[in-house]
Amino acid sequence: MSSALVERNATQFLTSMFPATWEIAVHIFNTKTPFRSVKNARDVISGNFLAHTIRLLASSHLTPDETSQGKEIIKLLGRYASCPDVIVELGKLPEIDRFSLRGLAGNEQAWFFWNGFRLSIMQRNTYFIKTQYNGDFICDYASCHSTNHGTAGSSDTGKLKKCSRCSSVVYCSTECQRKDWIEFHRGECTESRNEHIRRKSSQSCYTHQMRRFHVAYVAFLLNRYCSGLEWDIADRRSITSLDGSCLILQPDSVSLEGEGWWESHPQLHFPQHYLKPRLSALKDEYISGAGSPGVRLVQAFFPLGMKFGVVLTVRLTKSGDQYKGGYSMVRYGLPA
Repeated sequence: MSSALVERNATQFLTSMFPATWEIAVHIFNTKTPFRSVKNARDVISGNFLAHTIRLLASSHLTPDETSQGKEIIKLLGRYASCPDVIVELGKLPEIDRFSLRGLAGNEQAWFFWNGFRLSIMQRNTYFIKTQYNGDFICDYASCHSTNHGTAGSSDTGKLKKCSRCSSVVYCSTECQRKDWIEFHRGECTESRNEHIRRKSSQSCYTHQMRRFHVAYVAFLLNRYCSGLEWDIADRRSITSLDGSCLILQPDSVSLEGEGWWESHPQLHFPQHYLKPRLSALKDEYISGAGSPGVRLVQAFFPLGMKFGVVLTVRLTKSGDQYKGGYSMVRYGLPA
């Protein structure tokens, strides 16, 4: 409807649509029903809700409060812009119309915000496309030599060997699956299966496709923005922490000492205690320096809802002057 108003040169009526637009956004991102947030973001972007909001922001008749709310809607959509389903839809969006360009250009605050959003989305979309052809893969056996060295394997996660009972782990070979069963997964499988059923029933699964992209994306972010931030390497007592819900990257650090590393996100708690032995082994290996001196651990938060998400811990290995993603593990975070 907003596009029809622009086509008919009746843009003075755009502001009348803002209350309904804000109500839709509140409903889409309701914290009481958080589990469809990623799919909701994907669906409304596909339905041109982002383009509609930009037209409203471009109107010269908005109040300061309405401008702030319009920016908040775009920020909420951007919260899920690291999720493959959302990236795909953002990549399909056409260029914004002339009316929107002129209106945003006339509002310095809105233009600065939109331009930052656009550049961030372009970057993520470009890198997502790149990872689809790189052949990066994941294997949940910690000592898998392929993932340790960041080499390329099958680009199709469907060809990997998934645990038939819980579907929560995948392997590049039967041998890796056998070894990990003995080492860790035998003690995890039953509870992992129950967790997978809960996530599937609430449409909130963190898929292997998502993890595959995020492992590569974490390596990209580290190489692009954090190459000089190596405070975590010297004493191996802390690791870099990234927040995938933010359009502007703000690296932080998390201490590995004591038990605080497990509950390292201030607004979430992590009930999958059966994964502690696996993550503790990864942490202890890193602290001891048993791996290559070019190994680095990084953790990243990726939202699946307004108060729900995952923390992905990735072991990266330096090859030349670049880090490559390798072994990783993920745990769900629920509202604290």
